[in-house]
Amino acid sequence: MVCHHFIMAFYYMNIELYEPDKVVKGLLLFHPINTFFEIRILEATLDGSYPNIVSGIFNDPQLVPEQLQRISQAKGFFHTLNPLNPECALVQNAMLNQLSYGNGNGSAGSKDILQRKFLMIDIDAERPSKTSATEEQKEKAGNVVKEIHQWLSDEGWSNAIGLDSGNGFHLYYPLDNDSTLDSTPYKALLKGLKDKFTPDPKEQGATIDVVVYDLSRITKIPGTRACKGSDPSLWRMSELLMSPSAVPGGINSMQIEAINQQLSPHVITKEFTTLDQNKEPDLQAIERRKAWIKQYLPELIGTEKHETDGRLVYILDCPFNPEHKKKGHITIFSDGGIDYSCFTNSCANNHWAEFKALYEKTDEPTWKPPQPLSVEKVATFEPELLPDPISQWVMEASANYSTPPDFAMAGIVVALSTVLGTKVAVFPKKKDKWYEYPHLWGVVIANPGSNKSSPVADAVSFIHPLQDQEDVKYKPMEKQYNSNKITHESSLIAAKENHKAAMKKGDLNTAAIEKAKIDLLVTQEPKKPDQKRYIVNDSTIEKTFEICMENPQGVLYYNDELATTLDSFKKPGREDSRTSIIEAWNGKSVNKRIDRISRGSNVIKKLCISLLGTIQPEVYVGYIGSSADGLVQRFQFAVYPDPMSTFNWVDNLISPTLLKEVADVFNRLDHYKPPLNWYQSDISGLHFSPEAQITFKEWFIALKNRVLNMSNDEQKVSSFIDHLNKYTSLCPKLALLFQFIVDDRAQMISQTCLLRAIATCEYLESHARKIYGVNQQNQQNVSALALLRKIKDHQIDNLTVAELIKKDWKHLNKETIVLETLKTIEKLNWLKVIEVGTGGRPAKKIQINPAAYDCPIIEQAVQPARPKLEALREHLLKVSMNSNYNDPELDSEPDSEFLEMLSSTSF
Repeated sequence: MVCHHFIMAFYYMNIELYEPDKVVKGLLLFHPINTFFEIRILEATLDGSYPNIVSGIFNDPQLVPEQLQRISQAKGFFHTLNPLNPECALVQNAMLNQLSYGNGNGSAGSKDILQRKFLMIDIDAERPSKTSATEEQKEKAGNVVKEIHQWLSDEGWSNAIGLDSGNGFHLYYPLDNDSTLDSTPYKALLKGLKDKFTPDPKEQGATIDVVVYDLSRITKIPGTRACKGSDPSLWRMSELLMSPSAVPGGINSMQIEAINQQLSPHVITKEFTTLDQNKEPDLQAIERRKAWIKQYLPELIGTEKHETDGRLVYILDCPFNPEHKKKGHITIFSDGGIDYSCFTNSCANNHWAEFKALYEKTDEPTWKPPQPLSVEKVATFEPELLPDPISQWVMEASANYSTPPDFAMAGIVVALSTVLGTKVAVFPKKKDKWYEYPHLWGVVIANPGSNKSSPVADAVSFIHPLQDQEDVKYKPMEKQYNSNKITHESSLIAAKENHKAAMKKGDLNTAAIEKAKIDLLVTQEPKKPDQKRYIVNDSTIEKTFEICMENPQGVLYYNDELATTLDSFKKPGREDSRTSIIEAWNGKSVNKRIDRISRGSNVIKKLCISLLGTIQPEVYVGYIGSSADGLVQRFQFAVYPDPMSTFNWVDNLISPTLLKEVADVFNRLDHYKPPLNWYQSDISGLHFSPEAQITFKEWFIALKNRVLNMSNDEQKVSSFIDHLNKYTSLCPKLALLFQFIVDDRAQMISQTCLLRAIATCEYLESHARKIYGVNQQNQQNVSALALLRKIKDHQIDNLTVAELIKKDWKHLNKETIVLETLKTIEKLNWLKVIEVGTGGRPAKKIQINPAAYDCPIIEQAVQPARPKLEALREHLLKVSMNSNYNDPELDSEPDSEFLEMLSSTSF
């Protein structure tokens, strides 16, 4: 705490807190000499002491600057807007024109005000609390104040005093002498102005404070600095913008009433009729009011304050917002009228009628028809996303299993990417060295019983014949190696024995010859042939790394139960394995040294591992955010399709011709040998065609800008943003893979293949939003479905909110989730949460709409908009209908400038 004060003191040393001439000029506009007013300074340091509230009663603005010299730091400088009554105790007991801590006699209240002299309109810049406004935020508030001033001027209002408060703007309209102490018309006016000019503060960037009607309202002193927040560069001086030399007759009550009529007046009801202090008090009415308080708020009895005008004031915590401690006021007037108010802007619309309803049982509410929950579908697989024959196989395999095509799609795309591995790369930029290998991590997310494993296993099975071929090649090599090893070991043993015998006989010449044989044999130890592997299933990460030493093109770590794989990375002592598997994600980790006690030191020339598996939604969600290393976000090809609505019995075989065509694609990718002379380097790869390069650049920029400008809800899910950022590598990877499916001889990636990749990224983003809980179909929606089912089963009838929380039901097991879910369902007219009196604090009771029991729970929404898919379809139609359209998919050669650039680039 002490350190904080020293830091703040350092800030204040370098700034000017006030400008004396401007302070005097501004205060004289409100308080002529010999009228009484209060100065109040917040978190002020007076005469070098610690910060606190400093205040004083003044009757001469010219004496204020002298007292302000005693202030070395402060958050804000304020004065009472309306003059104080010279006869009030606050003035009578004050040491005039002196500042002190707390003033000793308290601060000015409504009872101390002589007259309502000004109507204040306070326009605040919309910004986080306890911060100063930025220039951009302040500019938006300035636009609003100009609109208000112009509108009121057109209605005949004049002589406004305008103030730049530092973080917003104030308009002060002088009032005629007929102004009433009653706040009702001023409340209505401020509420009407707010609804007209700042109905949505976030959109307008400003809001009108609707609680500045209070008689004892304090407001900013012109010529003083507003020091809110921790950024001193935003601490600004308050400046007069309009300062008439004299303030003639002001706005009268008829003008205010006329404006209120235009604003569709907000009737702020109070159950009292007059503030005439000379009227005889209605003792019976007062007792009825006190009896109500005794019944519903017995703890307030005996705490009332007796004001000089006959009012009784009870101070309490605001029941509308528990954070508003001691901000609520119940006022019983001398004629028996009663009012409730909370002196915070957010509760300004709550008055006696609303307050009373919290504690008294109300009649049965009127109900609007309940609406079913709209659940947005995720994007479905569309055949255009993949080239044939792969797309055709996905559709037929899925139809056979009656499963969403997404399962088969994820499996076969990851399988194909594994076969291509690190043999070829994509260079997404024309000149830059940035490259990506096409291998991927994929996961299929679905509920138990969805048969997600079968299509994935079928997709991976296309790799098995490739492995069988390699195993056939490997067996004779292994046999020859074992034979050579036996011969070598026998020769080495014989040489060692001969050397030993010669040394024993003292035959040094023979010993030297045998020693030379030993040295030579050691260097000639047979090398075990590399065993090409495609898939690793039940293997430790350490063993997988050994396999990678013999397979620089990469391997697929395939485990149907992905959770088993992910859990293995979390085991104690496996931290290095988790780090290494993350390194293996992009295939760019070269010459990685693996040191093991049992196996010594080994080098992996190129570490590349693809991951693939299936998992249940609840299990996968548990891994999201569990670690900050981004492992889960690297599953770029993650699908979580909506379940099938119907099961179809299909008893067909997939066409043998189609199976052969798909197998041929795998064979082509497996046998691909990169022409290294293209780049004179260890990295062989393709660039985009000129047309595709322009398209990729536009897509890349749009994605980055979209991520930077995401909504607040999206930004809260940082794991989703991390996932989406990785699409910058996913898109070119897919484009390269699609190009090789079409033709592995192409020298550039075509526009068609890139558009497929972009549309696939759009499809995958829809699934990612569901996975990471960004769309409607997130935790809140799951919880809403759970609550709706409980309502249909009559399990919510007559429950209070507290009782519902205690139920601890699945998906409704946290207070925050329950409260948010109730709000969601209430908007659908299924229920209402009402507050009822219990003798103490009101309880929140859940009332169910009687029509809810006959309402369907879900109304399925349409597919999300997919502009990238539509662009792909338009392109494919253009290609199919125009034989002259040149899409460099098969036979286009790079232009000379392109080839020259490639040959001059070193990687």
